[in-house]
Amino acid sequence: HVYLGDYDAYLWVRHARNYLRTGSTCDATVDGSCRDTLANAPVGRPMLYGRSLHIVAIVALHRAITAFVPGYPLHATAFWVPVVVGLLGVPAAFGIGWRVAGPLGGLAAAVLVGVEPVFLRRSIGADNDVWNVVLPVWMVWAAIEAVSARGATRQAAYALLAAAVAGAHASTWRGWVFGYAVVLVGLLGNA
Repeated sequence: HVYLGDYDAYLWVRHARNYLRTGSTCDATVDGSCRDTLANAPVGRPMLYGRSLHIVAIVALHRAITAFVPGYPLHATAFWVPVVVGLLGVPAAFGIGWRVAGPLGGLAAAVLVGVEPVFLRRSIGADNDVWNVVLPVWMVWAAIEAVSARGATRQAAYALLAAAVAGAHASTWRGWVFGYAVVLVGLLGNA
């Protein structure tokens, strides 16, 4: 079994395990409120991220892996989620780099985003911090493409993609508004 990077990673694994066992991420539901019974023991507290995209990703990847390797440890699956999500950020980073500095810029952006030390330190070990890099990169790329696109249909499609990514980020982290604000300021500056 793999040791996870920090306490938060074990929290995500516990919520994913709850979902796999009971169909709910909650430890308990009290008066309609999803509760984490291990926080503020013995009374618990309302769960902050009971419907997080990170939990969905752990559950989905675990179901896919265990279809081929029954009994695969959930901790090991959770460790793979930041790797897979980080890889999903490569096309958007490449797109931004390409737009700014051509193909070599795209290659540099795709590589540098994935090997940046703070990103690696915060994302290795099954924590949800990987989403706070990958989703804003996708949002920025979609906004750049919306501004650069020719034709209203393409502009609207990329703008909707940026909005959908902002919504996904909002479901993952309460501080999503920071990435959104950066994109909004960039768009206002462009206008």
